[in-house]
Amino acid sequence: MGALVHIITSMELGGAQKICLSTVQHFAAQGRPTFLIYGEDGPLTPLAREYMGAKLIRVPALQRAISIPRDIQCALQLQKIMQQLRNKHDDLVVHTHSSKAGILGRLAAGSHPGQKVCHTVHGFGFPAFTPATQWVPIQLERMAGARTHHLLFVSEQDQQRAEQLRLAPSAQSHILRAGVDPSAIQQPLDETERFHHLQEMGFNPDDLLVVSVANAKPQKDPLFHVMILAELVKMNPKFKMIFLGDGPLLSDMKQKAQSLGIEKHLFAPGFVSDVRPYLHLSQGFVLASRFEGLPCSVLEALCVGLPTFVRDNGWARDLRQWAQRFFPLAADASAEYFAETIVGEIKGSGTHVPNALPSEFTLAGMLHQLETIYVSSSKPF
Repeated sequence: MGALVHIITSMELGGAQKICLSTVQHFAAQGRPTFLIYGEDGPLTPLAREYMGAKLIRVPALQRAISIPRDIQCALQLQKIMQQLRNKHDDLVVHTHSSKAGILGRLAAGSHPGQKVCHTVHGFGFPAFTPATQWVPIQLERMAGARTHHLLFVSEQDQQRAEQLRLAPSAQSHILRAGVDPSAIQQPLDETERFHHLQEMGFNPDDLLVVSVANAKPQKDPLFHVMILAELVKMNPKFKMIFLGDGPLLSDMKQKAQSLGIEKHLFAPGFVSDVRPYLHLSQGFVLASRFEGLPCSVLEALCVGLPTFVRDNGWARDLRQWAQRFFPLAADASAEYFAETIVGEIKGSGTHVPNALPSEFTLAGMLHQLETIYVSSSKPF
């Protein structure tokens, strides 16, 4: 029986990591030998250990930060690990996830003739580079793309960008959404849970709560979220914000809120293992990232039925045909405009009317499509 090897950079609490873990858990439960290789520890490491046991492999040299000597070391280590797995299994499918693991993992896997390689683009990291240096990651993507058989995209925008840049012209291209499980996230709160979490946050039952689920890192622009909160509080002091996620800018967020005199309006506890209660307590969801693929957190908010306000960098068009109470705002929209839009839509606690996700946006639909891709890449299992 062939083996499946997923490679991802870190175990931070992000959509790519959650999708990766759901995938390896699913195929391992089906009896397929499944391995997960990662570099940086994070909040999801304990869950990965629970799912994978001895088939969880850490490569410390696999880190997000760029270091040419360390990255070369990482590629060689990945190459060695995959050769060891090939010696034990008669077939191997390697599936990498963007960005660093996607480049190094594909280069390492592709050094073996005939190795089947899948890669998921969870959003390109090009915007994190200056215009003068973006050619570097683009060229690296092209090198890795030459070793890719199936290129998977969570959004149509990224698929089109890859085609325009000719990142992997020989690969089969697929749209594969980062699916979520509606039944898990739609489970309502009882009154005891509601009271407990409001007390935990120090908020009142009649407060107007907006929630964001994102890592506190530059891509997600957490300080801009604090500016949105400041504008909301000016318009109505009952507004509060719940920001669920950890990262290097979390302390800066709290300091900015304090400098603006709105620290009591912000609940930012860092990593939270279960976001469901906070979604159900809230009257709206906001995500103003600088760039995205297609965020799982937005799908979860729509599942619950929250009015959802996002900074649209191009990915939001994939949801417009079916998502109700979905408000994509221009990429250059100000914090004040975000706040005005939120206030105009949120009139009170209201009733959540959950969105029915199209099958392709559900976890079950994603796994079914992925199984078809794997079958075409390997011996039957």
